[in-house]
Amino acid sequence: MAPLILEYNHYSVAADIFRTVCFCPEFSTHQLPYCDRTNYRDDRLLIDTAIMVVVVSGTIHPTFSNMPGGSNNLLQERKRREVAERQVKETSANLHTLAVDLVPKVNALAHAVQVLEFENTQQLDLEAVSQDTFLSLQQQVEVLRQHQLDMQVKLHKAMDAKLERAQHEMRLDHEAVVMTVDNVKIEVDSMKEQLAIIRGEVRGMHDMGTQRSADRIQFEAISNRVREMAKAHHQKHELVLVELQEMHDKLAQVDLRFLATCQLHND
Repeated sequence: MAPLILEYNHYSVAADIFRTVCFCPEFSTHQLPYCDRTNYRDDRLLIDTAIMVVVVSGTIHPTFSNMPGGSNNLLQERKRREVAERQVKETSANLHTLAVDLVPKVNALAHAVQVLEFENTQQLDLEAVSQDTFLSLQQQVEVLRQHQLDMQVKLHKAMDAKLERAQHEMRLDHEAVVMTVDNVKIEVDSMKEQLAIIRGEVRGMHDMGTQRSADRIQFEAISNRVREMAKAHHQKHELVLVELQEMHDKLAQVDLRFLATCQLHND
């Protein structure tokens, strides 16, 4: 039996066609070469192809009695072929409807994918530009920060130099004032000694005048001299007081400047 089945028959030929000519895509687009050609004799090839579909799908299982040269029950075989033909037509219509429904969706999906790819490309370009801008701004901020730090260091150095110079000048002024005060004190002490000497002389002359009336002229001369020296001493004393007041004012100004400088340095 097997050699007879494997010989030329419609079932084996249809199965070979189904396995080799991509039946489903052609059938969905109405291009199946063996299903739309109805100009063959008695549409036998179309019916055979439908039977092949039913056989391959497992709807029927052919036996030797269903093959040509077997049983003569042609009415039953024709009914089966009509059922298979209706199934083929329904399958073709369903595949065509599915293809018509899916093609716009597939095209829309492809267009959406292209749009997404374009948007992703733009987003990547924008992110790259943003990254470059961010890096540039970060470098500028770092440069500005470094410049600010350098300016702060320069400012602190300049302030320290000015404070040191001011302190040095104040020390020099203070030393000069102290030296002047010491000189004034020395002069005052010398004038006091001279006044003490003059007073001793006046007292001696006064004693001598009481003892000797002849010395009155000399006493008057000495008195005149004493008055002149006292006058001169008084003038010198006033000058010394004025100088002391000026020196006191200078010392007060120096103290104020020193306090202001110290406060500025602490701030």
